[in-house]
Amino acid sequence: MELDCQSALNLLKVSPSVVSVVVSIGGKIIRCGSGTVIKIDHADNNNSTIATILTSAYVIPDLEHSGAETKVLVYLSDGKKTTAKLVGRDVHYNLALIEITVNQTLQAANLQWLDDTVLIDECSHTEAMSSSKTMKVFPGETIITLCRRYHCGSRAVVSHGSYIMERPKFDCQELLYTTCKIAKDFIGGPVINCNMAVIGVTFYSRGYASFLPINVAIKWWEAIEFNRKLCHPSLGIAVGSLLLWNLESVRDLVYKFPEASKGLVVPSSGAQAAGIVEGDIIVKFDGKVLSSSLEVSYLIT
Repeated sequence: MELDCQSALNLLKVSPSVVSVVVSIGGKIIRCGSGTVIKIDHADNNNSTIATILTSAYVIPDLEHSGAETKVLVYLSDGKKTTAKLVGRDVHYNLALIEITVNQTLQAANLQWLDDTVLIDECSHTEAMSSSKTMKVFPGETIITLCRRYHCGSRAVVSHGSYIMERPKFDCQELLYTTCKIAKDFIGGPVINCNMAVIGVTFYSRGYASFLPINVAIKWWEAIEFNRKLCHPSLGIAVGSLLLWNLESVRDLVYKFPEASKGLVVPSSGAQAAGIVEGDIIVKFDGKVLSSSLEVSYLIT
């Protein structure tokens, strides 16, 4: 499937916010990936631009223990490079924030929160689509990943596919999955929807792109920026769509308890002491009806 002409033109507008991130030790490159400019500030004492870049912790090693010869270089869309400093790094979410200061105008990406609600009854499904204030993503919807390659004249490279529903493969339960075929230099770059808004951070899974929704990344970023501390889930449970569970069990459950059609299944749990066990259906959380696993992530962090 090829991108249509309008989507290709829109990508040209998005690509200036995508950078290449290269890490070297003693002049030898050890990691490279991509990143997204998510915030632009202006220095008070000169005309410099300060840009905050979101990328993956895989790309940025633990700089505190890597030695003074470690350098983080950022290649911009025009091919210029500059040194970056680390702002925050978190192996739980596999996220990192770096910051650069340049004497030129840069572009911050448009970030859009994601709603991963997929309900199993058509009436509720239609209602959710019309009332959602965030971007909804459904299985089969086109997903675009974008990277920048420093060794190819700082060229932007695109891979596109579709969003697919799969059971979590890693410890991070918030990850979503795509059919986008990627190389490792896509890691840390943006996942983009058809409106050319950034909806996630690209990770690598056996040649394909998985991604952390931008909702989680933004909340993590805010925790570092305002509270100066990391923010992780604390209840010890994981939740997922009922569509990822045994369909026959779902049918029997919804027949007996119709309200469960808007709930989330607990595929695993570390909260048995609180009475939450594997296979439970969570319908409400603190009085709020749940249909999106991202809602739970937001409420318990």
